[in-house]
Amino acid sequence: MPWSPWTVWTSCTGVAAPPLDVLPLDVLPLDVLLISIGTAAAACLDAARVLEGHGIGATVADPRWATPVNPAPAHLVSRHRLALCVEDGISVGGIGTLIAHHCTEAGVATPVHALGLPARFLAHGERGDLLAAAGISGPALADTARRLLDHRGAPAYRHLLPSRPPMPRDTRSTS
Repeated sequence: MPWSPWTVWTSCTGVAAPPLDVLPLDVLPLDVLLISIGTAAAACLDAARVLEGHGIGATVADPRWATPVNPAPAHLVSRHRLALCVEDGISVGGIGTLIAHHCTEAGVATPVHALGLPARFLAHGERGDLLAAAGISGPALADTARRLLDHRGAPAYRHLLPSRPPMPRDTRSTS
């Protein structure tokens, strides 16, 4: 299948959205949206090709800049079964988290998972090796997408939201 790049102009929230580079496959369904942040585009394109081989439709999008959040991804996320925000930086508190928050605010129900480097001290090494060890490679991203499609549970960013203490139980007797 040939890749056909095009630019999406959308109007979410009544404001004309800035352009968003999108690389969709021509005939497969809209299963997985891979949002590439930073240098992750090559890994996302590789993952899309692997997913295509498994009959899973994938779209690769590059929002062109990180913040403020481009409103166009929320519309694209809503049209897919799963969204992966793949970045070459730290995933916790990163751009993927901002996009997930923006989608939540827009009422999008599609799970959005932020993927990137872990928020801890990393061993020294080549950047590509560190990204691959964190699962930021085409085959690893495809495996993650397939696993998440098979086990669609709560979105991965839920652990970033503040937890609420449990409600106190009423211990009074009803007799």
